Amino acid sequence: MRRADGDKDIHVNVEHDAASDLSIVTVTGEADDSTAPLIDRALRRHGTPTTVVFDLSGLSFADSAMLHLMLHESVSSRVVVAGPLPVAIQRLFQATGTEGLFTIAPDIEAALRDL
Repeated sequence: MRRADGDKDIHVNVEHDAASDLSIVTVTGEADDSTAPLIDRALRRHGTPTTVVFDLSGLSFADSAMLHLMLHESVSSRVVVAGPLPVAIQRLFQATGTEGLFTIAPDIEAALRDL
């Protein structure tokens, strides 16, 4: 899915493996209160998987809306965050004290290998 919203550009791709009940959500661009619903809708197409890997390596910006989406998902699924994380995303986790709430992997390959 791709959406341009003023200066905001976001691309969301969700791959779901039914056999392992795993969804990989790759997000690039800017994730905020106007674009987080697009991410949520894309993820919901596959129900509630056991594990969700969020590949955030391509995000240029994320705010509390993206963080809220991930926290909400962690109530019913294991959430793994794949990097490398941009500085802005690292700061979001640090400023909110949420970096310890998710498994954070250095890249998508490590995230999938360590499941």
